[in-house]
Amino acid sequence: MGSIFKKVEISLADSTSVTAFNRLRVANEGNRADVEFIYDKQDDLVDEVVTGSGTVTQDTNTRELILANGAATASDRASIYTTHVHTHLEMVN
Repeated sequence: MGSIFKKVEISLADSTSVTAFNRLRVANEGNRADVEFIYDKQDDLVDEVVTGSGTVTQDTNTRELILANGAATASDRASIYTTHVHTHLEMVN
């Protein structure tokens, strides 16, 4: 019995997906926000959401936030979300 898949040839020669150096363009991942917790929890940049006995504490020695789930029951959660992110957009023709 033969394969159910067909061989398909794809040509990108005249596509906008190819750079001037004949390489495929890719969308790289990058930081959307770079927040340092040097002096406090940066309440103006991140929201902390805590349910049950979850906690968010700041370690001033390591400059990080520590998220703890408390007793680790299903309702204990701790998380942070960025609230304001300024992204530079550039129009390219």
